[in-house]
Amino acid sequence: YRLSPALLDGGLQTAILLPALQAVAARREVLVPFHLRSLVVHRLPRAEPVYCYCVMRDQSSAGRSVTYDLHYVDVAGNAIIVMEEFVSLCMSRSVMQGGRVEAAPRPRSNGVAFYEL
Repeated sequence: YRLSPALLDGGLQTAILLPALQAVAARREVLVPFHLRSLVVHRLPRAEPVYCYCVMRDQSSAGRSVTYDLHYVDVAGNAIIVMEEFVSLCMSRSVMQGGRVEAAPRPRSNGVAFYEL
C-alpha cells in the first residue's frame, strides 16, 4: 500500500481514547466507522514517525453517533493527512454479533418518517 491501512486503524484507536467516548465502552458498545466527509493527503508518509491527534466535533443528542477529525502529522507538526468529519455509529455488541436492529420511528412529519440509529 502507498497509504498504510495501519494509519487509519491508529487514528480510530486514538478516537476511542477521547474522554467523551468512554461512556460508549461503559455501555458495552463499539464504534463503527460510517461516513467520512473529506480525506486530504498533503503527502505520503516516508520512513518516519507519524503522529495522530483526534478532535471531537459533535456527539448526537441521543449519543448514537460521534463526529471527529483525525490529523496525522510528522515530528515537526506538519500535516501529512487530514480526515474531516469522520462519523462513527455506536452499536451494541449483540448487533455486531448478528443481532437484529430495530429503529424506533419518530412521529411522521410531511409524510416522512425519521429513524434514529
